[in-house]
Amino acid sequence: MSVLIKESGGVNNVGFTKVDCQNYMSSSRQRTLGTEGQLVFDYLKRMQDDDPGFFCAVQGDFENSTGNVFWADSNSRMNYSYFGDSVTFDTTYRTNRYRVPYAPFTGWNHHGQPVLFGCALLLNESESSFVWLFQTWLAAMSGCQPVSITTDQDRIIRAAVMQVFPGTCHRFCKWNVFREAQEKLSHIYQSHPTFEDELLRCINLTETIDEFEICWELLIKRYELDSNEWLQSMYFARQQWVPVFLRDTFFGELFVTQGSDDINSYFDGYINASTNIQVLIKQHEKAIATCHEKEVKADYDTLNISPVLRTPSPMEKQTAKLYTRIIFMKFQEELVETLAYPATVVDDTGSETMFQVAKFGEHHKGHFVN
Repeated sequence: MSVLIKESGGVNNVGFTKVDCQNYMSSSRQRTLGTEGQLVFDYLKRMQDDDPGFFCAVQGDFENSTGNVFWADSNSRMNYSYFGDSVTFDTTYRTNRYRVPYAPFTGWNHHGQPVLFGCALLLNESESSFVWLFQTWLAAMSGCQPVSITTDQDRIIRAAVMQVFPGTCHRFCKWNVFREAQEKLSHIYQSHPTFEDELLRCINLTETIDEFEICWELLIKRYELDSNEWLQSMYFARQQWVPVFLRDTFFGELFVTQGSDDINSYFDGYINASTNIQVLIKQHEKAIATCHEKEVKADYDTLNISPVLRTPSPMEKQTAKLYTRIIFMKFQEELVETLAYPATVVDDTGSETMFQVAKFGEHHKGHFVN
Protein backbone atom coordinates (compact mmCIF):
# COMPACT_ATOMS: atom_id res chain seq x y z
CA MET A 1 0.00 0.00 0.00
CA SER A 2 2.84 2.39 0.88
CA VAL A 3 4.39 1.78 -2.54
CA LEU A 4 1.10 2.71 -4.27
CA ILE A 5 0.82 5.89 -2.21
CA LYS A 6 4.36 6.88 -3.15
CA GLU A 7 3.89 6.07 -6.84
CA SER A 8 0.56 7.94 -7.13
CA GLY A 9 1.78 11.06 -5.32
CA GLY A 10 -0.34 10.82 -2.17
CA VAL A 11 -2.94 8.74 -0.35
CA ASN A 12 -5.82 10.69 -1.94
CA ASN A 13 -4.71 9.66 -5.42
CA VAL A 14 -4.63 5.89 -4.87
CA GLY A 15 -8.35 5.37 -5.51
CA PHE A 16 -8.98 2.96 -2.62
CA THR A 17 -8.26 2.68 1.09
CA LYS A 18 -6.13 0.26 3.04
CA VAL A 19 -9.31 -1.42 4.30
CA ASP A 20 -10.48 -1.86 0.70
CA CYS A 21 -7.16 -3.51 -0.12
CA GLN A 22 -7.37 -5.86 2.88
CA ASN A 23 -10.95 -6.81 2.01
CA TYR A 24 -9.91 -7.62 -1.55
CA MET A 25 -6.99 -9.73 -0.33
CA SER A 26 -9.29 -11.64 2.01
CA SER A 27 -11.75 -12.37 -0.80
CA SER A 28 -8.92 -13.49 -3.08
CA ARG A 29 -8.00 -16.10 -0.47
CA GLN A 30 -11.42 -17.76 -0.86
CA ARG A 31 -11.58 -21.14 -2.63
CA THR A 32 -14.26 -23.69 -3.33
CA LEU A 33 -14.25 -27.50 -3.56
CA GLY A 34 -17.06 -27.49 -6.10
CA THR A 35 -18.51 -30.92 -6.81
CA GLU A 36 -15.65 -32.59 -4.89
CA GLY A 37 -17.14 -31.35 -1.61
CA GLN A 38 -19.40 -34.42 -1.50
CA LEU A 39 -16.34 -36.67 -1.60
CA VAL A 40 -14.99 -34.95 1.51
CA PHE A 41 -18.36 -35.23 3.25
CA ASP A 42 -18.58 -38.96 2.45
CA TYR A 43 -15.03 -39.52 3.72
CA LEU A 44 -15.71 -37.74 7.02
CA LYS A 45 -18.96 -39.69 7.47
CA ARG A 46 -17.19 -43.00 6.86
CA MET A 47 -14.42 -42.14 9.30
CA GLN A 48 -16.93 -41.18 11.99
CA ASP A 49 -18.66 -44.53 11.58
CA ASP A 50 -15.38 -46.50 11.69
CA ASP A 51 -13.50 -44.56 14.38
CA PRO A 52 -15.21 -43.59 17.68
CA GLY A 53 -12.36 -41.16 18.43
CA PHE A 54 -12.62 -39.36 15.10
CA PHE A 55 -12.99 -35.56 15.37
CA CYS A 56 -14.11 -33.24 12.58
CA ALA A 57 -15.48 -29.72 12.26
CA VAL A 58 -16.60 -27.41 9.47
CA GLN A 59 -16.49 -23.62 9.37
CA GLY A 60 -18.76 -21.79 7.00
CA ASP A 61 -21.06 -23.12 4.29
CA PHE A 62 -20.03 -26.71 3.66
CA GLU A 63 -23.17 -27.46 1.64
CA ASN A 64 -21.90 -25.03 -1.00
CA SER A 65 -18.35 -26.41 -0.67
CA THR A 66 -16.91 -23.11 0.62
CA GLY A 67 -16.35 -24.04 4.27
CA ASN A 68 -13.03 -24.81 5.93
CA VAL A 69 -12.74 -28.40 7.15
CA PHE A 70 -10.65 -29.92 9.93
CA TRP A 71 -10.36 -33.54 11.01
CA ALA A 72 -8.21 -35.74 13.24
CA ASP A 73 -8.58 -39.48 13.76
CA SER A 74 -8.01 -41.23 17.07
CA ASN A 75 -4.40 -42.10 16.19
CA SER A 76 -3.60 -38.45 15.45
CA ARG A 77 -5.07 -37.40 18.78
CA MET A 78 -3.18 -40.15 20.59
CA ASN A 79 0.04 -39.16 18.80
CA TYR A 80 -0.38 -35.64 20.10
CA SER A 81 -0.80 -36.85 23.69
CA TYR A 82 2.64 -38.49 23.40
CA PHE A 83 4.57 -36.24 21.02
CA GLY A 84 2.71 -32.93 21.04
CA ASP A 85 5.41 -30.71 22.55
CA SER A 86 6.36 -29.46 19.09
CA VAL A 87 4.00 -28.93 16.13
CA THR A 88 4.48 -27.96 12.50
CA PHE A 89 1.60 -26.43 10.58
CA ASP A 90 2.45 -27.25 6.98
CA THR A 91 1.12 -24.85 4.33
CA THR A 92 3.31 -26.07 1.48
CA TYR A 93 0.25 -26.03 -0.78
CA ARG A 94 0.37 -22.21 -0.78
CA THR A 95 3.93 -21.87 -2.07
CA ASN A 96 3.75 -24.79 -4.51
CA ARG A 97 0.37 -23.76 -5.97
CA TYR A 98 -1.31 -27.01 -5.01
CA ARG A 99 -4.73 -27.67 -6.49
CA VAL A 100 -6.10 -28.70 -3.08
CA PRO A 101 -5.54 -26.39 -0.06
CA TYR A 102 -4.43 -29.25 2.21
CA ALA A 103 -2.67 -28.29 5.45
CA PRO A 104 -1.61 -30.97 7.95
CA PHE A 105 -0.44 -30.55 11.55
CA THR A 106 2.60 -32.76 12.14
CA GLY A 107 5.28 -33.53 14.71
CA TRP A 108 8.08 -36.03 15.43
CA ASN A 109 7.81 -39.35 17.27
CA HIS A 110 10.27 -41.30 19.45
CA HIS A 111 12.01 -42.66 16.34
CA GLY A 112 12.51 -39.23 14.79
CA GLN A 113 9.77 -40.01 12.26
CA PRO A 114 7.03 -37.54 11.26
CA VAL A 115 3.63 -38.11 12.87
CA LEU A 116 0.25 -36.64 12.05
CA PHE A 117 -1.78 -34.48 14.48
CA GLY A 118 -4.68 -33.61 12.18
CA CYS A 119 -5.48 -32.14 8.77
CA ALA A 120 -7.35 -29.20 7.28
CA LEU A 121 -8.79 -28.09 3.97
CA LEU A 122 -8.44 -24.30 3.94
CA LEU A 123 -10.90 -22.76 1.52
CA ASN A 124 -10.79 -19.39 3.25
CA GLU A 125 -7.46 -17.90 4.38
CA SER A 126 -8.65 -14.90 6.36
CA GLU A 127 -7.27 -14.28 9.83
CA SER A 128 -10.58 -15.35 11.40
CA SER A 129 -10.39 -18.65 9.49
CA PHE A 130 -6.90 -19.43 10.78
CA VAL A 131 -8.04 -18.49 14.30
CA TRP A 132 -10.99 -20.87 13.91
CA LEU A 133 -8.71 -23.64 12.63
CA PHE A 134 -6.17 -23.29 15.46
CA GLN A 135 -8.90 -23.12 18.10
CA THR A 136 -10.64 -26.16 16.60
CA TRP A 137 -7.40 -28.13 16.40
CA LEU A 138 -6.61 -27.21 20.01
CA ALA A 139 -10.05 -28.40 21.13
CA ALA A 140 -9.46 -31.72 19.35
CA MET A 141 -6.17 -32.03 21.25
CA SER A 142 -7.93 -31.56 24.62
CA GLY A 143 -6.84 -27.94 24.93
CA CYS A 144 -3.18 -28.81 25.56
CA GLN A 145 -1.00 -26.11 24.00
CA PRO A 146 2.32 -27.13 22.42
CA VAL A 147 5.69 -25.86 23.57
CA SER A 148 6.51 -24.71 20.03
CA ILE A 149 4.83 -24.33 16.66
CA THR A 150 6.48 -23.90 13.27
CA THR A 151 4.65 -22.19 10.38
CA ASP A 152 5.47 -20.03 7.40
CA GLN A 153 6.01 -16.32 8.08
CA ASP A 154 2.69 -15.13 6.62
CA ARG A 155 1.34 -12.06 8.43
CA ILE A 156 -2.16 -13.50 8.86
CA ILE A 157 -0.90 -16.81 10.25
CA ARG A 158 1.39 -14.93 12.64
CA ALA A 159 -1.55 -12.92 13.98
CA ALA A 160 -3.68 -16.06 14.42
CA VAL A 161 -0.87 -17.90 16.26
CA MET A 162 -0.41 -14.96 18.64
CA GLN A 163 -4.11 -14.98 19.42
CA VAL A 164 -4.59 -18.74 19.94
CA PHE A 165 -1.15 -19.81 21.22
CA PRO A 166 0.04 -16.92 23.41
CA GLY A 167 2.36 -19.10 25.50
CA THR A 168 3.81 -21.09 22.62
CA CYS A 169 7.14 -20.30 20.94
CA HIS A 170 6.36 -19.46 17.31
CA ARG A 171 9.12 -20.31 14.83
CA PHE A 172 9.11 -19.52 11.12
CA CYS A 173 9.94 -22.38 8.79
CA LYS A 174 13.51 -21.81 7.67
CA TRP A 175 12.85 -23.56 4.36
CA ASN A 176 10.18 -20.97 3.58
CA VAL A 177 12.47 -18.11 4.59
CA PHE A 178 15.22 -19.33 2.23
CA ARG A 179 12.71 -19.90 -0.56
CA GLU A 180 11.43 -16.35 -0.17
CA ALA A 181 15.00 -15.05 -0.04
CA GLN A 182 15.64 -16.52 -3.48
CA GLU A 183 12.65 -14.56 -4.79
CA LYS A 184 13.22 -11.27 -2.97
CA LEU A 185 17.00 -11.25 -3.50
CA SER A 186 17.17 -12.85 -6.93
CA HIS A 187 19.24 -9.96 -8.30
CA ILE A 188 21.81 -10.46 -5.54
CA TYR A 189 21.93 -14.22 -6.08
CA GLN A 190 22.57 -13.70 -9.80
CA SER A 191 25.17 -10.95 -9.54
CA HIS A 192 27.00 -12.41 -6.51
CA PRO A 193 27.35 -16.24 -6.69
CA THR A 194 28.96 -16.41 -3.23
CA PHE A 195 26.13 -14.58 -1.45
CA GLU A 196 23.90 -17.61 -0.85
CA ASP A 197 26.64 -19.68 0.80
CA GLU A 198 27.61 -16.77 3.03
CA LEU A 199 23.99 -16.20 4.02
CA LEU A 200 23.53 -19.90 4.88
CA ARG A 201 26.71 -19.92 6.95
CA CYS A 202 25.65 -16.80 8.81
CA ILE A 203 22.29 -18.33 9.71
CA ASN A 204 23.16 -21.99 10.24
CA LEU A 205 26.72 -22.06 11.54
CA THR A 206 27.03 -19.17 13.98
CA GLU A 207 27.20 -20.49 17.54
CA THR A 208 26.39 -17.40 19.61
CA ILE A 209 24.09 -14.41 19.22
CA ASP A 210 27.06 -12.02 19.14
CA GLU A 211 28.70 -14.09 16.41
CA PHE A 212 25.49 -13.99 14.36
CA GLU A 213 25.09 -10.22 14.80
CA ILE A 214 28.67 -9.56 13.66
CA CYS A 215 28.35 -11.96 10.72
CA TRP A 216 25.02 -10.44 9.61
CA GLU A 217 26.36 -6.89 9.78
CA LEU A 218 29.40 -7.82 7.70
CA LEU A 219 27.20 -9.58 5.15
CA ILE A 220 24.89 -6.59 4.79
CA LYS A 221 27.79 -4.18 4.36
CA ARG A 222 29.73 -6.41 1.96
CA TYR A 223 26.81 -6.62 -0.46
CA GLU A 224 25.47 -3.10 0.25
CA LEU A 225 22.05 -4.30 1.39
CA ASP A 226 21.42 -1.74 4.14
CA SER A 227 18.29 -0.43 2.42
CA ASN A 228 16.76 -3.80 1.46
CA GLU A 229 13.34 -3.78 3.13
CA TRP A 230 12.81 -7.55 3.02
CA LEU A 231 16.14 -8.27 4.73
CA GLN A 232 15.37 -5.61 7.32
CA SER A 233 12.01 -7.21 8.09
CA MET A 234 13.56 -10.67 8.45
CA TYR A 235 16.30 -9.26 10.67
CA PHE A 236 13.72 -7.67 12.96
CA ALA A 237 12.03 -11.10 13.18
CA ARG A 238 15.34 -12.98 13.62
CA GLN A 239 14.36 -14.37 17.03
CA GLN A 240 11.64 -16.40 15.29
CA TRP A 241 13.75 -18.20 12.68
CA VAL A 242 17.51 -17.92 13.21
CA PRO A 243 18.61 -21.10 15.09
CA VAL A 244 20.97 -19.41 17.54
CA PHE A 245 18.00 -17.52 19.08
CA LEU A 246 15.88 -20.67 19.44
CA ARG A 247 18.24 -23.06 21.22
CA ASP A 248 16.38 -22.90 24.52
CA THR A 249 13.12 -24.17 22.95
CA PHE A 250 12.24 -27.76 22.07
CA PHE A 251 11.35 -28.43 18.41
CA GLY A 252 11.70 -32.21 18.29
CA GLU A 253 14.06 -32.46 15.33
CA LEU A 254 17.01 -34.82 15.43
CA PHE A 255 18.80 -33.54 12.36
CA VAL A 256 19.50 -30.17 10.76
CA THR A 257 17.33 -30.96 7.71
CA GLN A 258 14.24 -31.73 9.77
CA GLY A 259 12.00 -28.70 10.06
CA SER A 260 13.76 -26.93 7.21
CA ASP A 261 13.88 -28.58 3.80
CA ASP A 262 11.82 -31.54 5.04
CA ILE A 263 8.87 -29.41 6.13
CA ASN A 264 6.34 -31.53 4.24
CA SER A 265 8.04 -34.90 4.73
CA TYR A 266 4.93 -36.68 6.06
CA PHE A 267 3.14 -36.48 2.69
CA ASP A 268 6.19 -36.04 0.49
CA GLY A 269 5.76 -38.27 -2.55
CA TYR A 270 2.03 -38.74 -1.98
CA ILE A 271 0.54 -35.32 -2.74
CA ASN A 272 1.58 -32.83 -5.39
CA ALA A 273 0.29 -29.80 -7.26
CA SER A 274 -2.00 -31.83 -9.53
CA THR A 275 -3.63 -33.96 -6.80
CA ASN A 276 -7.42 -33.62 -6.70
CA ILE A 277 -9.72 -34.38 -3.76
CA GLN A 278 -10.49 -37.95 -4.78
CA VAL A 279 -6.81 -38.83 -5.15
CA LEU A 280 -5.88 -36.84 -2.04
CA ILE A 281 -8.17 -38.93 0.19
CA LYS A 282 -6.63 -42.16 -1.10
CA GLN A 283 -3.07 -40.84 -0.84
CA HIS A 284 -3.79 -39.44 2.62
CA GLU A 285 -4.75 -42.89 3.86
CA LYS A 286 -1.85 -44.52 2.03
CA ALA A 287 0.67 -42.15 3.63
CA ILE A 288 -0.75 -42.84 7.09
CA ALA A 289 -0.51 -46.61 6.53
CA THR A 290 3.08 -46.34 5.28
CA CYS A 291 4.17 -44.20 8.24
CA HIS A 292 2.53 -46.66 10.63
CA GLU A 293 4.46 -49.53 9.02
CA LYS A 294 7.72 -47.61 9.43
CA GLU A 295 6.96 -46.98 13.09
CA VAL A 296 6.17 -50.66 13.70
CA LYS A 297 9.45 -51.67 12.04
CA ALA A 298 11.40 -49.13 14.12
CA ASP A 299 9.71 -50.48 17.28
CA TYR A 300 10.73 -54.02 16.29
CA ASP A 301 14.34 -53.02 15.59
CA THR A 302 14.59 -51.23 18.94
CA LEU A 303 13.37 -54.29 20.82
CA ASN A 304 15.39 -56.89 18.92
CA ILE A 305 18.64 -55.30 17.75
CA SER A 306 21.15 -54.22 20.37
CA PRO A 307 23.21 -51.15 19.40
CA VAL A 308 27.00 -51.30 19.24
CA LEU A 309 28.65 -49.33 22.05
CA ARG A 310 31.54 -47.04 21.13
CA THR A 311 32.86 -46.01 24.55
CA PRO A 312 33.34 -47.61 28.01
CA SER A 313 30.98 -44.99 29.47
CA PRO A 314 28.33 -46.42 31.85
CA MET A 315 26.05 -43.60 30.67
CA GLU A 316 26.18 -44.95 27.11
CA LYS A 317 25.41 -48.47 28.34
CA GLN A 318 22.43 -47.25 30.34
CA THR A 319 20.92 -45.12 27.58
CA ALA A 320 21.29 -47.98 25.09
CA LYS A 321 18.66 -49.81 27.14
CA LEU A 322 16.34 -46.81 27.54
CA TYR A 323 16.28 -45.02 24.19
CA THR A 324 14.94 -46.11 20.82
CA ARG A 325 17.67 -46.97 18.32
CA ILE A 326 17.59 -43.69 16.40
CA ILE A 327 17.48 -41.56 19.56
CA PHE A 328 20.32 -43.58 21.09
CA MET A 329 22.42 -43.19 17.93
CA LYS A 330 21.96 -39.43 18.12
CA PHE A 331 22.90 -39.45 21.83
CA GLN A 332 25.90 -41.67 21.07
CA GLU A 333 27.06 -39.24 18.39
CA GLU A 334 26.92 -36.37 20.87
CA LEU A 335 28.65 -38.43 23.56
CA VAL A 336 31.57 -39.32 21.29
CA GLU A 337 31.80 -35.69 20.21
CA THR A 338 32.34 -34.62 23.84
CA LEU A 339 35.68 -36.48 23.79
CA ALA A 340 36.98 -33.70 21.53
CA TYR A 341 36.18 -31.10 24.21
CA PRO A 342 38.65 -31.48 27.08
CA ALA A 343 38.22 -29.46 30.28
CA THR A 344 41.39 -27.57 31.26
CA VAL A 345 41.91 -26.01 34.68
CA VAL A 346 42.52 -22.28 34.33
CA ASP A 347 42.06 -21.12 37.95
CA ASP A 348 42.05 -23.21 41.15
CA THR A 349 43.24 -20.58 43.61
CA GLY A 350 39.88 -19.85 45.22
CA SER A 351 37.13 -21.97 46.78
CA GLU A 352 35.96 -22.93 43.28
CA THR A 353 37.90 -24.27 40.33
CA MET A 354 37.37 -22.72 36.90
CA PHE A 355 37.72 -24.83 33.74
CA GLN A 356 37.92 -23.90 30.09
CA VAL A 357 36.02 -26.29 27.83
CA ALA A 358 36.95 -26.02 24.16
CA LYS A 359 37.20 -28.25 21.12
CA PHE A 360 40.74 -29.28 20.15
CA GLY A 361 42.22 -26.51 18.02
CA GLU A 362 39.40 -24.05 18.79
CA HIS A 363 40.42 -22.53 22.12
CA HIS A 364 39.22 -19.12 20.95
CA LYS A 365 35.66 -20.52 21.14
CA GLY A 366 36.09 -21.94 24.63
CA HIS A 367 33.53 -21.72 27.43
CA PHE A 368 34.42 -21.15 31.09
CA VAL A 369 32.65 -23.16 33.78
CA ASN A 370 33.06 -23.58 37.52
